Amino acid sequence: MKTSRHYKKIIHIIFTRCLGGAERSAINTIQALLQQSLDVTFLVIFDQRYTTSHSKQLLIKNLHANKIPHYILSTNHRFSLSTLKQILLLAQDADIIHSHGDRSDMYIFFIKLIKIFLKKTPHPLRIVTTQHGHANGNLRSRINQTIGHFLKFMFDTVIVVSGELKKNNPLYKYNSKCMVIPNFTPMLTLTTSPIKVKETFFHKHKIIAKGRIIGWLGRMEMVKGPKVFLSALENYNGNEELTILIAGDGSLLKKLKYEQKTMHFSPKIYLHFLGEIDDVAAFFAILDLFVMSSYLEGTPMVLLEAIASEVPFIAPNIGGIPSMLPASNNNNNFLFPVGNSKALASLLWSILLKSKEELLAITKNNKSVLQEKYSMQSILKELMEVAYEK
Repeated sequence: MKTSRHYKKIIHIIFTRCLGGAERSAINTIQALLQQSLDVTFLVIFDQRYTTSHSKQLLIKNLHANKIPHYILSTNHRFSLSTLKQILLLAQDADIIHSHGDRSDMYIFFIKLIKIFLKKTPHPLRIVTTQHGHANGNLRSRINQTIGHFLKFMFDTVIVVSGELKKNNPLYKYNSKCMVIPNFTPMLTLTTSPIKVKETFFHKHKIIAKGRIIGWLGRMEMVKGPKVFLSALENYNGNEELTILIAGDGSLLKKLKYEQKTMHFSPKIYLHFLGEIDDVAAFFAILDLFVMSSYLEGTPMVLLEAIASEVPFIAPNIGGIPSMLPASNNNNNFLFPVGNSKALASLLWSILLKSKEELLAITKNNKSVLQEKYSMQSILKELMEVAYEK
């Protein structure tokens, strides 16, 4: 893939607390750009108010494993002048700065203003942002995101990961610089045999697996709907044993661990909270079924990763999720009304009744959509030729 100009440097920046979907999406994009022999660096700013040392280590470990050139910064504030100065220094010779999220948008906005005022760049600095999803739902997040929406009118390109995100937000819908470029994921590969992966994973997490294995992966925040999934599990009255793996960290983790002790689960259900995990490929490789229960989504990375791993999934009927299913599959067979735990439970049990052959055919169809609509080649081409060149 050839570009029409030479980029001196591209900086991707994210303000983060853990290795979540937005972070994995950014890493995928940077890996794809590096394959084009471009000079790309990932600037990661940890919010120390919420980041645990474990979460920080996992993200940094992932960056090293994927050979991502990076800088690590930390701050105790949502916005600080010292952090702004550090970013300005690190990005002083950048042609393009690509932000991932509202918090990093604020820094990039001020950096461009400073560079324009000081006339520090020999050519215009291009600033791009990707909106991966929605605010967490609390008042402060919504206020900050609204401010971010207005700042985005000053960006050269605004990327949203699904058409629904753009259509449902007037500040995106009427922003002529806003375009839809979905997430993508490379095919997840295992370094050892599937049997060995299972043995290693269960030994690492001290789990004795029984029956079928159902997984949930996401931030432990209200917007991701972990309580919806737990409530659905209370409705299970089947005879089949189920091992439930819930992976992810966040503000609700301790609360949910406590609440699940008072919930009424069937003795056939074996529930395990894994916390934040460091090997997503291994997690999906051991699953018989993946469940998503979010209230708000765009084109979620976890579903792309489930599809790439050929794992059947069920998810809420929101955002860009319906378009991730092939037309040959009836969406009603895999999607449920958002927040409806009883509908999720009913759908979950109906999927469990399907044969392995039926589920295998479903995953093959799902993967065909991934290869057609969410391939690295097509999305990278659009990013390079439209978002970066426009």
